[in-house]
Amino acid sequence: MPLEIFPIITPPGLTPPDISVIPSNIFSGCTKTTTPPLITTIKQPKTDKETWVIFDLIGAFSLVSAMASIDETPAWVIALDGNYIEPVQADAFLVTNGQRYTILAKFTKPKKYTFRVSSVIETQILFGTSVIDFQVEGIPQSTAPSVPFIDERGRNKTANVRFYDSSVAKPFPPTPPSQIVDATYKAIMQLDGALDRWALNTTARPDTEDVAPPLLFAPVPGLQDNHTITVASEASWVDYILQVPPGLPPHPVHFHGRHFHVIGSGTGDFRWPTVAAAIREIPSNFNLRNPQIRDTFTGPASLTGSWVAVRRPSDNEGVWLIHCHIQGHVRGGMSMVIQDGTDGGIPVPNEYRNYKCAA
Repeated sequence: MPLEIFPIITPPGLTPPDISVIPSNIFSGCTKTTTPPLITTIKQPKTDKETWVIFDLIGAFSLVSAMASIDETPAWVIALDGNYIEPVQADAFLVTNGQRYTILAKFTKPKKYTFRVSSVIETQILFGTSVIDFQVEGIPQSTAPSVPFIDERGRNKTANVRFYDSSVAKPFPPTPPSQIVDATYKAIMQLDGALDRWALNTTARPDTEDVAPPLLFAPVPGLQDNHTITVASEASWVDYILQVPPGLPPHPVHFHGRHFHVIGSGTGDFRWPTVAAAIREIPSNFNLRNPQIRDTFTGPASLTGSWVAVRRPSDNEGVWLIHCHIQGHVRGGMSMVIQDGTDGGIPVPNEYRNYKCAA
């Protein structure tokens, strides 16, 4: 996206960005790489054996979300964010910032297969490839190029390509959340006065908190504000409603300290005081029987706004961060803190309390 576009798309009432401070090569100007592709060699010793390979896909992105695919090789998704699910087969997998997918692929034909990763965001076309060199003892390797499922933008090359839909994920074994919750918190994710100021809950988390003493060393009992949620009991289950207003993009939100159950989502405003009240009116938007378990999740995209409801246990005592996993957003203040069961204080070893940065 050309830099000149940013002032034009600035929402009314917000301060346009100073594009003069942005290096010119951030959003334009590509240089063809001369680095040879990474080659992963897989050898099958006998023709009467089978070769199954597990890949862990880690969304270590600062900005983009990307589509991943292995040419000619459908794979089974067997885990999401480290939690096993009932296996689902697909040809391509959308991985957003911070998410992890574990996939299982079977190779049968000796050949060099291209592993593709393509950004799906609009600001810049980015893609990369590596090679899976599959060899079977006693069988000549095909020299034909592998046939891709996706192109450089992560789009399907043919109509029958199957994209993985994470909404169908079911935990294995089934792990239902608590049917009773102790509290509900709604966070409104939005811009806070400028394009580089992002808020997880109405107002951006102050920059000064990065240099303040860690809250872990001295939790504040009962603190509740736009940047802090306190859950006094370690036995509590809490619903978090993550709301995106109209006209803004969804965000890959990551919870530290504990995974959560994705129990519902929808478009528009979440106008109910609790999930129970919403279920009475729109039951089809929720799943309390076998919802997927994640630690990073992106809600639905919608011009009219969207929301996602997650249910999380507070049984891991500590001070934990919730934040958008887009680097520019978290640096712009899009984060909050959860104090889980900290009202009695938390024992912190002296080597951590007295630690001094060498720099």
